[in-house]
Amino acid sequence: MQPPKINSIHTWQEFYSEIKTNKDWYLKLPQLQELIQQLAESQSEILDIGCGSSNLANELNELGYKNVTCIDYLESVINQMQPQVSGSQYILMDAKDLQFPNNIFDVAITKGTLDFMQEDITEVCQIITEIHRTLKLNGACIIVSQILPEIIRKSLNIVQWNHIYESNFEVNNGCICNAQARAEVSVFVAFK
Repeated sequence: MQPPKINSIHTWQEFYSEIKTNKDWYLKLPQLQELIQQLAESQSEILDIGCGSSNLANELNELGYKNVTCIDYLESVINQMQPQVSGSQYILMDAKDLQFPNNIFDVAITKGTLDFMQEDITEVCQIITEIHRTLKLNGACIIVSQILPEIIRKSLNIVQWNHIYESNFEVNNGCICNAQARAEVSVFVAFK
């Protein structure tokens, strides 16, 4: 018997049908808050890519960020989250084909989304290309991931960024494989 594919819609439909609480992957807003506050103002356009059932949009709204757009490719997740979070827009959309105009977002955040595409580096590159296209000049992309940093670096290098910064964090929960495991996550910030 083959293990389920991590980038399969069916796998994620099953996962979200079984959990009854909101789920944040890897780092929560308090761990990212200072970074986001350096990159975004209250009127900034923020995109949460692969939002899942994360509390990120709600917490950003509480901090005064009013223009948060959340996308996910699971209709059940969008339907679950939209009523919970006022002030944010939830849209059913594939991150590999963002249906937004060029140069619209100030900040794009993806926490764990690329990890679920790691079986196909082409998909990771498609997402990075789409993020770059939709960011405004001087906009920033925040990537939180457990993928090998070399893969993220290689994917980021397919488009032209002005600067790329990288740091690593050790977390005690939020790991894909075991919620109690200690794990290292990388945070990349790429500026267009």
